[in-house]
Amino acid sequence: MEDTVKKEIAENIKKFRKAKKMSQKELSEVLKVSTVSIWKWENGTAIPDATYLYDMSKLFGVSMDTFLGQYSFEEKSQREEKKIIEKIKTLIDELG
Repeated sequence: MEDTVKKEIAENIKKFRKAKKMSQKELSEVLKVSTVSIWKWENGTAIPDATYLYDMSKLFGVSMDTFLGQYSFEEKSQREEKKIIEKIKTLIDELG
């Protein structure tokens, strides 16, 4: 798995767990895994399997795309549109 994806997943597990005001121990009890597993997931030294990712996305109330750091097609399109507009503005400034 690409390092940036691993990092994104690790950061999201920690961020969403803290937003839910859960300790690593509480999360481990809900998922029925060890606290060491949670620690490894949050530090990017291990990645949870798809079942745990799904369970956490439901627990935290976010979509799998959001949880994995992905964005909807619409959000991607909006970001790409903004980039294109910025490029056009830059070209206009250079020509003007």
